[in-house]
Amino acid sequence: MKTIILAAAHSKDTPGKQSPDGTFKEWEWSREVLQIVKIGLRQNGVKTVVIAPESEPSTAWLKKNRVDVANKIDNAFYFSLHVNAAPGQGWQQARGIEIWTSKGQTKSDEYATKIFIALRNEFEKDFSDFKLFWRTDMSDGDIDKEANFTELLSKHPSVLLEFLFMNNKTDLKYLNDITIKTRLANVLIDELIKIAFS
Repeated sequence: MKTIILAAAHSKDTPGKQSPDGTFKEWEWSREVLQIVKIGLRQNGVKTVVIAPESEPSTAWLKKNRVDVANKIDNAFYFSLHVNAAPGQGWQQARGIEIWTSKGQTKSDEYATKIFIALRNEFEKDFSDFKLFWRTDMSDGDIDKEANFTELLSKHPSVLLEFLFMNNKTDLKYLNDITIKTRLANVLIDELIKIAFS
């Protein structure tokens, strides 16, 4: 069985990771959702490690706090939960959900696709506007976007989910909705259990 590594978004001292009005903090939201996921995984017998550093002022800290910690664990899957933000000051028009892996075809792509499809199936049932903003890159034949973000460069299959935009007013309402948070957590629990036992 794989260990599931749950990595929370950034930290309190990472600048700019909040809504324009300051009411929403990415670090706080990510930790809240992953706490629910952690409990669900452990209740189902899945070994779970949470990475949620208090401080990460630089990229060097990202490697130390995340990649180096993950690399000490054998046979794991690394999942990181973030919230997106469009460039620019104030409220923006960009909306949607993206899932990221490192560059190239790896096992990460397979896992990213399964998580993304499960999210789409869950939310399109009841929220018609979710059909409008699944942000994908099909250039290599699958839906994930690819970049060599520091966090995705451990020895394990790794996926980073950007769930909605904190600087879009409509997306922010969804982010603050307890029903959305609970449904997101439940989808992640189900998919991560499958990955752990695969």
